This record gives sequence, structure tokens and C-alpha cells, in this order.
Amino acid sequence: MRLEKSRAGIRVRPACLLGLRLIAMGAAVSWMPAGWSQGTLQNLGNLSLQDLGKIVVTSVAKNPEPLGNAPAAVYVITHDEIMRSGARTLPEILRLAPNLDVMQLSPSNYIVTSRGLSGNQQAQNFPNKLLVLIDGRSVYSPLYSGIAWDTLYVLPGDIDRIEVISGPAGALWGANAVNGVINIITRKAGDTQGGLVDVGIGNYGSAAALQYGGSLGENAWYRFYARDAYERAFRTSTGQDAHDGWSLPQAGFRVDWDAGAADSIALQGDAFSGREGEPNLPDYRTSGANVLARWQHAFDDGSHFQLQAYFDHGRSWNAPTSGNVTLSTWDVEAQDDFMLGGNQRITWGAGDRVYHYRLDPQIRPDASLLWNPPTNTQNLANAFVQDRVGLG
Repeated sequence: MRLEKSRAGIRVRPACLLGLRLIAMGAAVSWMPAGWSQGTLQNLGNLSLQDLGKIVVTSVAKNPEPLGNAPAAVYVITHDEIMRSGARTLPEILRLAPNLDVMQLSPSNYIVTSRGLSGNQQAQNFPNKLLVLIDGRSVYSPLYSGIAWDTLYVLPGDIDRIEVISGPAGALWGANAVNGVINIITRKAGDTQGGLVDVGIGNYGSAAALQYGGSLGENAWYRFYARDAYERAFRTSTGQDAHDGWSLPQAGFRVDWDAGAADSIALQGDAFSGREGEPNLPDYRTSGANVLARWQHAFDDGSHFQLQAYFDHGRSWNAPTSGNVTLSTWDVEAQDDFMLGGNQRITWGAGDRVYHYRLDPQIRPDASLLWNPPTNTQNLANAFVQDRVGLG
């Protein structure tokens, strides 16, 4: 087992491994047309402190505001930083945030934590107080109170920015945001036009991705992608093959439509199927799919309204701790913000989330994750209101 840890942008690993990883990065081949230009953002090294404070964030108050005005400790990983880093997975990209710790335990298993609260996986104690969102879709699993990072993938070139909030944010985001929020925001389909071929080959793994984006008339754009990756097995402390190699084919799409001067509609989804080897046992397998729809409306007075709904379905076979598991999630939420007088901004919202799970631990006699009853439906409703008052 190899352990990698990052803090404040410093990676701790043997020098020989670093050299091998750099060679693997150098073997990557990419082709991008003019539509994929990174010129939309300036080089951060040329920005002044005042300009850096003008970077727009949305996670702190659930509406756009300059980073310098956000009443929280926020670190923004920009699109340019991601593309220059060479990182190819979300946990590797999150190493760029100095307020996160990222550790890799196996080809498929990562721990991403803030403020030192990483939990203990052997005791089934997971970092369940760090909320992770992909375009507003929570990827938190209530079955084991954690994040399955092995099943989360976003093409690095499609990420617009990642906003990492340190500290409590539960008032707006719920109980899972006690230690912070990681909000992964992807680029609109109109910003990723043309074709992309990305191939990487290295001693730790290999991956290939294809993507194409086009237009549907004058006011609508689309993109679709397909990707396959394989991470080679680690070595045990005795130098033997751990038989934990991991593969994850995935495909997805996004459609954006400017329905008018003040309205925009987005529809996006992904599907994947993964397999991980296990010593002397059948392979662990997992699959899932999700689809998200979002409508946003901007009023003339500067207020905004958003309605979002998504469906997420996941299934695992021969899971090490639980046997066979199925989880389906339905979620719908509405949000509105408006000015009250000249110095007050009201933000409010409400939503409802329904989980349906089914566990079959008999498939795995050594399963330690047990639920009673093994099949159930749970409902979680929420509402919030925030009043920001400007002084002076």
C-alpha cells in the first residue's frame, strides 16, 4: 500500500516515485481545437491582490459575489490551475487546495478531508462532515456516511473552478457541511466546443477520453464524452501484487439552452461501470448513473430564482463491507434571492430529498455493514433563509 499526502501544495512521496509519475504525465497526449482556448482567464501570477479578490464565487452565500466579499475562508482552484497541474482525477486536483488533505490508500480509494477530521475506515468512521457537490448535486452517500471518490470523475478540461470552503457552512448547506464544502462547478457546453482527444499512459495506469461539443441552433449547445481508465494494482509491504487494480469506463453529456434574455436551462448526466480486483475473492463491481436539470431566471431588479432536480442511482456487487447494495436518490430544490431596501439581500430556499436503499449482506458472509431494515425509503426535507445586511 502506498500512502500519498498533500498539505499546502506539498506532496510527500519518495523521489523515485515522483520521477515515475512525472514520466507518466509526460506520456499524455492531448489535442484541443481553438474552441478550447484557456484565454478566458488571465494568468494568476499576473493578477494583483485586488484582482484576485474579484474572482466570483457562489458557494458561500449561494449567489455570485466577489471572493474578497465572501464572509468565509474560501480557496478557489481555477481552470487554469487545473490545466497546468497535469492532475487527471478529482482527488489529485484537490491537492491544489492548501486547506485540504488528500491521501491515497489504493488505486481506487482516496481520503479527502479538511481540518484533520479524516475518520477511521477500519472502524467505519468516515469524514461525513465535508459536503461535496458537482454542479449542485450532492455526492454524499448516506449508506456509509462518506464519499466514494473512486466513482467520481469529471474531465479536467470541463471544470470551470472548484470552490473549497473551510469551516462551518451548515446553515445554508445542511449537516454534512460542518467542516466545509467542496463545490465543483463545470463549464457550460458553449465553452467547450469542438473535439478533444486525451490519452495518457504511465507505469501506474492509463486512460483515454474523447469529447465533442457542438451547437443546436443559435441559443443551445451540447457536449458528450466517453472515457476509460485503468489503475494498476499496488504492491504490498512485502513487494507482492495486492491484486487491487481498478478500471472505470464512463460516459456523459451536457446541454445548455439560453431560453431568453433572462432564462437558462441546463441538462446533464453521467453513467459509469467500475471493477476492482480483490485477493482470493470475486471482483468488486459498481455501476451508476445520474441526470440533473436546472432552470435559472434573472429578474430585472438583480434578483435570481433557481429550480433544480436530479436523480442518482448506484449499485455495488460483492462490496467488501456490505455485499450487494443499491441506492437511489431523488432530489428537488428551489432557491431565490432578492434585495430588500438598499442594503439587505435575502436568500432563501427549500428542498426535498428521498433515498431508497436495499442491502443484501448474505452475498458476503464477512459483511460488517448492516442496516435494519435492509430495505427502506427515507425522506429529508430542508429549508433555509439568510439575511445579509450591509453596514455603512
